[in-house]
Amino acid sequence: MGAVGTVRLEGDRGVTSMTVTIRCANAEHLEQLVKLGIAEGTDRTLDNLVAHIAKTAA
Repeated sequence: MGAVGTVRLEGDRGVTSMTVTIRCANAEHLEQLVKLGIAEGTDRTLDNLVAHIAKTAA
């Protein structure tokens, strides 16, 4: 839908921080993404990533 997403990982003393950014063309575009469930979908994706990392680390 024309949005640009980025994920930034930063490590500091054994702790990793992740920042997820989604850039939209305008407020209306953001509103459309919110209505489509972008927040919930992103949450699910990140939960899946955590589960995958936990599984592969075991």
